[in-house]
Amino acid sequence: MSQKIAGILEKPTRMRIWVVIIVLITIFFSYMDRVNVGVLLADDTFTTFMGIKADPIRKGTIMSAFLIVYGFSNALLGSLVDRLGGRKAMALALAIMSISMAVGGLATGFAMILISRAILGIGEGMQNPCSYLYYKQWFPPSERGRATSAGLVGMSLAPAIATPFFAYLIATGGWRFSFFTVAVLGLIPIALVWYFAADRPRDSKYTNAGERDYVEAGLAEEAARMQLKEIDAGETFWARIKPIMSNGVFWLAFSYLFVVNFINWAIITWLPSYLKVARGFSWAEMGWLSSLPFIMAVVAKGLSGILVDRFKRSGIICTIGMVITAGCLLSGILISNNWISAILIAIGVGTMMLGTPAVLTLAPSVVPTKSVGSAMGLGTAAIAGISACSPMIMGFAIQTTGNYNGGMYCLVGAAVIGIVISITLYLKKL
Repeated sequence: MSQKIAGILEKPTRMRIWVVIIVLITIFFSYMDRVNVGVLLADDTFTTFMGIKADPIRKGTIMSAFLIVYGFSNALLGSLVDRLGGRKAMALALAIMSISMAVGGLATGFAMILISRAILGIGEGMQNPCSYLYYKQWFPPSERGRATSAGLVGMSLAPAIATPFFAYLIATGGWRFSFFTVAVLGLIPIALVWYFAADRPRDSKYTNAGERDYVEAGLAEEAARMQLKEIDAGETFWARIKPIMSNGVFWLAFSYLFVVNFINWAIITWLPSYLKVARGFSWAEMGWLSSLPFIMAVVAKGLSGILVDRFKRSGIICTIGMVITAGCLLSGILISNNWISAILIAIGVGTMMLGTPAVLTLAPSVVPTKSVGSAMGLGTAAIAGISACSPMIMGFAIQTTGNYNGGMYCLVGAAVIGIVISITLYLKKL
């Protein structure tokens, strides 16, 4: 730690901890909005009403429609996030997400559900870069791994809680009730962001000079070490993304994230149906078993944040996680015992998330602060645009082979690609 940081006399406040908790809550609600589709696809009432009960490809299209718009939104709105700042952009994103849920609850047909998912993609495409802007502006490098990991826990905590929650809502109140419930609950994170999460420590009335100086000294030290040339706040979109386009480390990190997203979106979309239809579990059993991979992911992400801050190496963490993922997914397909199969799939998907905090800590660290929103938006857009096809690809494989194992083998193949990428990160000593 630099002398400048060590020499701060006033004991810093800890508002940055509350900020990351607020970001975690926003991520939690955004992922609740995403995962309801997976449960809905296991509901015969919903699929019959939408005319897609016997059409796996159209079922996958519901999630893919969200992901395609989500990708474009990240690319186009990341620069807007840099201009508006985290607080205004995050509040706007959350409001759009609540509107999308209300539209879903009012849907009269398949087309309106797709419109609802497209609106959700716009809101979440703005919310995603906001999160990383908060991590970069509120945390020095020495704490950013744990901060990123804590925020990312929301991505797994939400499916873990939301899957059985939605199963209960749909079973008791119907599929429309599930949409309206989340639309109303979405007002909670809007209030938290607006009143408590300022753009930077210097803008917050809840920080003292000690915390402000501590964070700013860490950011200045990082910029000097990484030789980052800061971008003026009024620069054009091209000026913001130009340093990113040729940044090999940044894109290698996002290549790994592509694999994670490919597997993750397929699991969110199809695991409830796989467990209920292919493995024969009851509605209640499907609810909690579908949440198990995300419970495992919470543990993996928490552990990853500690390992990243301690060892500063992303490659080895990613490699270990993805090797276990490939092995567990393959074993889960081949084994005949339904319960052991479900548990192995849960372990595989959860362990995959060991690498997510590692690469998401690495990626923002190699770009200028004023370009973080644009960089993370552009990177997320690239991986979302490709991984958006995973629910449809898995649906096509299920329809072509006539069973769910055909779709699951696609995920094993993706995990093997992830192993190659993570070994490359390790060999580059990242």
